[in-house]
Amino acid sequence: MSRYVFPMRTFAAGRQLPSAILLLVLVAACKGREAAPAAAATPPPRLEPQVRLTAPGGQVFDLQNERGNVVLLFFGYTHCPDVCPTTLADFAGVRRRLGMRSDRVRFVFISVDPARDTPDRAQAYARSFDRTFIGLTGDSATLARIQRGFRVASYIEKDSTGEYSVAHSASVFIIGSDGTVQETLRFGGAGVDQLYPVVLEALNAPVPAQLRVVDPWVRTQGDVQSMSAGYFSFENPGSTPVVVRGVSCAHISMVTMHESKDEHGTMRMTPLDSIVVPAGGRIAMAPGGIHLMLMGLARPLNDGEHAECTVRTSSGELHLVAPVRGAR
Repeated sequence: MSRYVFPMRTFAAGRQLPSAILLLVLVAACKGREAAPAAAATPPPRLEPQVRLTAPGGQVFDLQNERGNVVLLFFGYTHCPDVCPTTLADFAGVRRRLGMRSDRVRFVFISVDPARDTPDRAQAYARSFDRTFIGLTGDSATLARIQRGFRVASYIEKDSTGEYSVAHSASVFIIGSDGTVQETLRFGGAGVDQLYPVVLEALNAPVPAQLRVVDPWVRTQGDVQSMSAGYFSFENPGSTPVVVRGVSCAHISMVTMHESKDEHGTMRMTPLDSIVVPAGGRIAMAPGGIHLMLMGLARPLNDGEHAECTVRTSSGELHLVAPVRGAR
C-alpha cells in the first residue's frame, strides 16, 4: 500500500509555518531559550522552485520557460494504485472545464520512481489521461533536488517479498505565471471542484513581463567552419514589452544578434544591439531573417547534440538547451 507525505501549506500570509521552522521553534523551547523580541508579522516568501528535466526525444522541460502560463504539478509514480490516477483524472476534468482557457495551463506529472519509470513510460502514463499532459522523470539526485525546491520528499517502502511502493507527496502544486507556487492543495481537497477556481484565479492574475523561448535550434557545423547560426523564437505573454539584450552559449566564444534583409536582390546582414518583443507578441528567428551568429566554436556542432545557452532580457535571464540539427 502506498503512503503519501503531505507538505505543509506555506505560501500565503496566515498559513502554517514550514515543518522545518516549527521544529527549530520546538527545539529552542525544549532547551529553555528565551523568546526573541516580537517582530512585525510578514508573509513567508513564495517558493520559486526550479524544474528542468529531459523529456522523450531530447526535448527539455524547463519551468522557467513556462512563465506566463499556469502550471499544475504533481509528484507520483506509474505503479501508484490510487492517488496518482485519481489526481491525473482530476487534472483531465479541470482541463475539460477550462475549455479554450486551458491553452495557458500546463499539467505536469513527475515520477519519483526512476528505477521503474523511464521518461518514455512517465510521458505515456501522463498522456493516457490527456494527450497534452507532460510526463517527466530523472535520475535520483535530480529528483531529490527538485523535490527539495517544493519542500517535499519521497522514499521507497519494501514488503516481505521484495516488492516496493513509493511514499510521496500527495499534493498538487499550482504555479502561477510569475513562476512561484501560488497554492498547494492536499489530496482530498484537490478534486475538480476545488482545483478549478484556484486555477481560474491564477489565470486571472496579472501576467508579469517574462519572455518564453519557443523551438530553439542551432545549425550543425562541420570541421571546416568555426561559426554557426542559432534560431530562437521569443513569446511575450506579459502586458509590457521585453527587451532581449544578448545571448551566450557554452563552449562558444561569441554570440551576436543579426538581421538579414534582401535589398534589391542583395542580402545584407545588420547587427542588432537588442530585440524588443512587444507585449502579447512574438519575434521569430529564421534563416534569412533575424538570427544568432555563433563564432569561435570550441568544437564542431553535430546533429543530435545540444547547445546550452543563456538569454539575457530586461526581465531576467533564461537558461535553455537548444538541439543541434540541419535546416528543415
